[in-house]
Amino acid sequence: MRRLLWAAVCLLVLVGLTLPVGAFELETPFFTGKRVMVLVPHQDDELNLAGSLLEQYTGAGSEVFLVYATNGDYSGLAQLRSHEALAVARSVGIPAENVIYLGYGNQWQPQGEEKHLYFSSDGDRVWTSHFGATATYGTDAIAPWRGSAYTRDNFLRDLTELLLELRPDVIYCSDYDAHHDHMALDLFFEEVMGNILKTRTDYRPTVYKGFCYGTAWYAPADFLEGDNLRSTVHPDGENWDRLGICYDWDSRVRLPISGEDLSRSLPQTRLYRSVRLFSSQKGHRFAEGMLNGDKVFWERRTDSLLYRAEFLGDGERVTVWNDFKLKDSRDFSALVNTGVRSAGTIAVTLPGPQAMDTLRLYAAPGGASGGYLEFPDGTRVDFGPLDPGGTDIFFPARTVDAFALHLTGDTGLTEIEAYLGAPSAEPQLLMAADENGDFAYDYRMPPDGSMAFSLWSYPAGTGWSDVTVTMTGDVEWSLEEGVLRVLCPPGKSAAFTVTAGEGVSTTFTVCNPSGRVRRLSALWSRFTRDAALALDELLCAQ
Repeated sequence: MRRLLWAAVCLLVLVGLTLPVGAFELETPFFTGKRVMVLVPHQDDELNLAGSLLEQYTGAGSEVFLVYATNGDYSGLAQLRSHEALAVARSVGIPAENVIYLGYGNQWQPQGEEKHLYFSSDGDRVWTSHFGATATYGTDAIAPWRGSAYTRDNFLRDLTELLLELRPDVIYCSDYDAHHDHMALDLFFEEVMGNILKTRTDYRPTVYKGFCYGTAWYAPADFLEGDNLRSTVHPDGENWDRLGICYDWDSRVRLPISGEDLSRSLPQTRLYRSVRLFSSQKGHRFAEGMLNGDKVFWERRTDSLLYRAEFLGDGERVTVWNDFKLKDSRDFSALVNTGVRSAGTIAVTLPGPQAMDTLRLYAAPGGASGGYLEFPDGTRVDFGPLDPGGTDIFFPARTVDAFALHLTGDTGLTEIEAYLGAPSAEPQLLMAADENGDFAYDYRMPPDGSMAFSLWSYPAGTGWSDVTVTMTGDVEWSLEEGVLRVLCPPGKSAAFTVTAGEGVSTTFTVCNPSGRVRRLSALWSRFTRDAALALDELLCAQ
């Protein structure tokens, strides 16, 4: 009977793979010719964090390194999880030699009041992992990056040496997530990056921080809600209070997903086929929350002019304002940001004259102080409330070796950065977005056939007036009031190509199927999803 059930389920899944997918094409230099590091705590977090971006980079000829801080050995599954990680790497075109284990513990045995390696007051103290190890180790599949005793200083050294040896152009790292190992890696990485930026002038990578839980593993299972892929939704309540301690949701970077994930049949998506390879983590159960129409990150600039500056807060030397860390903690169980300092007057001295035109201030959560910026010649620039996600203060470019900040109220600051000029505004990615903000790929119009699409770009700032739009099909469309208005009659379809300059374009399709087609499609999508999940549950039970 069980064999018959398995055969029936397999047959349903295979039949589901025949569901049609409309055309979508993305042309961009964003994924091309890069050396990319995806830095995560555990085996499966690379999919939570980056998803189909992995295959987008490898497919465009970039070199991708998967770096795991731990062996994933909390439950004694290091051996199995390493083979699962290699299988996932192969599935997205990453060679085995680019899968790297730092080899540290998946959580720790407490040492007195100190609960995690990150909190070790003695950098040379050897810790014991939850699994019982005291030094980095690998498996028969993946060797450790270094042979190191489990100490805080060794973790910092190993991660520093890895970054400087590989020198990735782009780094994706998990942020202050709902797991102690995630929180620790976030803070360790920012500590290491801050030290590199202070001591090296020849390495300035692009850094994206994102979340593995709130925007993926614990995200709503909305894959089959409506006719189109939903965008990643804002985490709610306490979850965001923890995650968003220093980020503004509206300033997030939204990266489009791979065409391999554009299917209304769950088992047909590449992400599902990858995540189910982590059978030890029962990843298939969470795929519907991970499958969204975008991946969300926050970019951390590394070109601040202040990494070698000296800061005096009310006359006392302060080092947290140029250490790259937007937060810190002495207790992962508390939602308290301790990486701040308050001061009424902040004097900043640079090691030499620097030209600048922008100051960025990161306020402590809950703060709304204003104040003014004062230059040595007495020029004053007033500014209003400050945001934890960063507030930019603009002024005419000038060359200075010192300046002062005068703050009102008692709001603390987590970081102070200065820049000359904004990053290039030339778009690298273009996507049309519907009235809900969801990206258009193979887009099903509402039954009335009408939709007004906005234009999303990265970097931001490109509008419909800056691009060329062409259409093939049988629909009405116009550009007016900053939107692309489309009227697609029932049964009709069209393809739109949006182009900005050379080598940057996106082609998306729109269609307006009948109510019968929509109902049958929804039924088939749920049918194949249930079949796939049932099959994987049976396999996990074996």
